[in-house]
Amino acid sequence: MRGAEAALARIDARLRESFEHLEANGTSSAAGDAFAAFLAQPGTLKRPSLIVRCRFDGQAFECSTVVDKPFSRSRLAEKFLPFLDRIRPRLAGGFDVFVLISDMIHVGEPAISQFVDFIRRVPFLRCDWLEGDPVSSNALVVPDYWLLNSGYDDEVAQIEQAASSMPFEQREEIIKWRGTLTGPDRPDLDNCANFPRYRLLLQALRYPRIIDARLIRYDNIPSTPAGDALRRQLESWFGEAAPPLPAADFTAYKYLVSTDGVAATWKRVATILWTGSVLLMQHRWRQFFYPGLIGWEHYVPVANDLSDLKERYDWLRANPDHAVSIGRAGREFARQALTRGAIDDYYVAVLDRCAKLLRT
Repeated sequence: MRGAEAALARIDARLRESFEHLEANGTSSAAGDAFAAFLAQPGTLKRPSLIVRCRFDGQAFECSTVVDKPFSRSRLAEKFLPFLDRIRPRLAGGFDVFVLISDMIHVGEPAISQFVDFIRRVPFLRCDWLEGDPVSSNALVVPDYWLLNSGYDDEVAQIEQAASSMPFEQREEIIKWRGTLTGPDRPDLDNCANFPRYRLLLQALRYPRIIDARLIRYDNIPSTPAGDALRRQLESWFGEAAPPLPAADFTAYKYLVSTDGVAATWKRVATILWTGSVLLMQHRWRQFFYPGLIGWEHYVPVANDLSDLKERYDWLRANPDHAVSIGRAGREFARQALTRGAIDDYYVAVLDRCAKLLRT
């Protein structure tokens, strides 16, 4: 089996595995009703998340809000619902699924076991999972909303054009990153020391000639005493927020790093793979296509605390042929697994399998 075929087979194997408990148990509208009531009852969720229930009878969609979070509504209206309209003609049967639209769901500790029992009987779709975490690892993982958006296609086209005109050998030999300081909680001086992105910023301070990592905004840091102290610290170290870079502009650099944020990194890993530069990846949270990736073949793994980032950089500089090969393999993977057609195919496959679960 060729490399690209093997990568797609690994993705498909993970998909089949994630359906095992649902296919063994089956589902029903009554189970869905009970799950909706459970999610909405006080105490199930510690914080609100936007969760919708999508039902399709072969002709028309019904998409209703089970738990609301106003902050996430634009993601539903501007990305998810237009995507459903686009793939609707391809769907083979009716289904009844729950979809997490927000980045995270915060299930209260006493409700976790009951939540897991429900999602082993009711399809619950989300964009990433953490190995060993029962709340996310028992869900059905689907492509991130930023990969479903039409803007992703435009970015890929721009990256392809830029990458074709910038051979790897001519790219600048530094590690590049631009982004926001996000983590499992809203960042402040008390909690950010364990954020991978904060550790990346510290590495950039330590090795400024080889790591160019900058924040593009500070306004996501809460206005609290601890948040204000963190903002003052960051501004004293880095100055004003750096201007954001279009995804295509990253093709000017040989090495591009990605770290976890709130959970997985939306479209960052995908767009880096398209550049043909070397992806240096720290990740605990995984997206649907990660099972297809192999460390040192498609990307270079980085420790969770990013303490080995300088070591990885030195290895890549000392092994330029390997660096070229890793960048090329990553780009070929993107051409197989991360095109608009491949992403749509994957989501359609998930919903078609969900349609086979319904029992009266």
